[in-house]
Amino acid sequence: MPVRFTNPLPLEAHVGGGKAASLALLQACGLRTPPGFVCTDALLRALLADGTANLTPEQVMNAPWPEDFIGELQWRLQPFGSTTFAVRSSFAGEDNARALAAGVYESCVNVDTADVPAAVRKVLASALAPAALAYAQGHTRPPLHAPVCVLVHPFIAGQAWGHAAAAAHNDVTVWVGNGTLSAVQTAELEHAVTGLALAHGACEIEWVHDGEAFVYLQWRPFTPATPAPPWRPSAQSRDATPVAPSDEWIWDVSHNPAPLSPAQQGLVALVQQVCDVGFDQELFGGYLFYRPRANRPAPAIDPAAIDERFTNLQSRADADLATLSAQPALEAALEVFCKHYTELVGTIGAAVKQGRQAFESFVSRHAPAAVNEIPWALQPQNSKAIERQHFLERVRTAADDQARAHAWHAYLQLFGDEPSLWDVCAPTLREQVRLTSMGNIDSGATRPRLDVAMLRAQAAIMRIRAALPASLHSELEVLHATGLACAARGEDDDWLYARLQAPVRRALLALGEAWAAQAILDQAEDVFFVPLPLVRDAAAQPQTPAGLRQAAAFGRAAYAAQMLNPPPTKAATGLRGHGTGGRVVGVVKLLRPGQGCNDSGAVLIAKSILPTELPLLSAAAFVVETGGPLDHVAAQARERGMPAVVGVAGATVVLHEGDLVLVDADAGVVVKLAHAT
Repeated sequence: MPVRFTNPLPLEAHVGGGKAASLALLQACGLRTPPGFVCTDALLRALLADGTANLTPEQVMNAPWPEDFIGELQWRLQPFGSTTFAVRSSFAGEDNARALAAGVYESCVNVDTADVPAAVRKVLASALAPAALAYAQGHTRPPLHAPVCVLVHPFIAGQAWGHAAAAAHNDVTVWVGNGTLSAVQTAELEHAVTGLALAHGACEIEWVHDGEAFVYLQWRPFTPATPAPPWRPSAQSRDATPVAPSDEWIWDVSHNPAPLSPAQQGLVALVQQVCDVGFDQELFGGYLFYRPRANRPAPAIDPAAIDERFTNLQSRADADLATLSAQPALEAALEVFCKHYTELVGTIGAAVKQGRQAFESFVSRHAPAAVNEIPWALQPQNSKAIERQHFLERVRTAADDQARAHAWHAYLQLFGDEPSLWDVCAPTLREQVRLTSMGNIDSGATRPRLDVAMLRAQAAIMRIRAALPASLHSELEVLHATGLACAARGEDDDWLYARLQAPVRRALLALGEAWAAQAILDQAEDVFFVPLPLVRDAAAQPQTPAGLRQAAAFGRAAYAAQMLNPPPTKAATGLRGHGTGGRVVGVVKLLRPGQGCNDSGAVLIAKSILPTELPLLSAAAFVVETGGPLDHVAAQARERGMPAVVGVAGATVVLHEGDLVLVDADAGVVVKLAHAT
């Protein structure tokens, strides 16, 4: 008979494959494992004995069984006294340090006795599935590298199951995929995996608890995520050596989470030179950082006067903006931008922070039980953000195309200068949208209803008030009114900033178009990747100097490199899960079931990704709503050296196709940087 069975399980992987050898190792270490046997590599060779050149899963599924195979298989199943079995791959190309192949090959669980032969075929055929072929190719070895075996053992329906890993005696991770463990059970599991790591090196185990004791189902080497090294910023210019920020510098991730274009970097340097905003700004690796300046604060105002001060600033800014043409001179646009920058970013920005903090401190001090209500209580009801939602609602509810066009035109008049990123290189909304495409506007299904948000805000302040003695109610009302005004103007300052920056973009774009027409630049948008001082010098000269094309090429290359090398996210807020290590910035692509991806710059967002899909996907990073730190997605991502964050609840709802995101798989955080355009 051309087929051998092994029972007991072989410790040598070259006989019974990876999973069988791992169970034998666990048995040898005194740990409880399920009894089982292996259908050896000879079975697959017998099924392929006709010598067909193009090996396919169908060939394995349709080939006749070797003589007496079914009889012997049934004979070996009988002694276990079980009616259901687990039928699992046990191949040479898995569960070893060079290739884990986590989830790449088929495993069938809870299989009825009569269905075990079909499950054996299915497992063997998975060696020729597209994912398996891609995985084998990626590891430069034949897809049917011997042995290709099948492990069979009774199925254990446990009360809890999961994984555990140990990189060292003091570095243990226990992940419960289903059910719960007591503290004593967790300690037992940690002790077991630590002992295995001490004897055999860093490892991961799959376990199940059957209500009486642990049963260990798999052992494999474990390569933990490499600890994040100190951040090494990317180059910003040809002649400057990258310097890392000291601890006093804070990444401005909430406003400028993406690297800045050379044009925007020039704007930062300009306002740092001519404006006094009470804090220092500096670029590290293309990313904007700031630090407070206690000895030179910005000119202060009373937060209670912030409405009047902002209205006056807006009036003066409107008057200056009206003097600029549709394609203004660069120096004129820069003059208007800098003229109002100090008051907008420094004075009003400081007052916004002061007014909010006064309310937050008061509630924290006098009503600590109500601190969770603070964010809701400071939801403004008369800001540009609220006004923006009202305008969009008019667009969405317009009766016909003509009414929709009028509503959209009114929206653009007020908000058309806003870009997707706070960077002069980013197109404004007015540039992005044509009136004929208004029907494609976001339906707003994920936006909270304004009336519901307002009711929630009213309820929050009522709860805070109820938590305070009556003697503090008057002070609460004053601080709350000021805090609300500051919160509203804190949203409005972004709107005014966009209007001040838009003429600078138009001026730069006009220069870029002229230089592209003269073949000085390849395209108009290249102007944003030329250092701003060089652009200003070139614009002031009668004859444009050479070298702009080369400067733009370097700027684009540096910007692309900076996108792939973001700083650590320290205190950044975002979606959280379990990370595999590494950081990257990329554009969201929503992955739907059965859909492929071959975009090395995309961040794939999915509810789940089958392990058999992963080898066929090319991307910059994975973000998955399901799974844990030791599941198949995380394991394959670690093996490929890809950043991934798994177990990110709500990722497919919060993130949309085309969004720009930072995946910090060192911290297990996903941060939306910019909305899709």
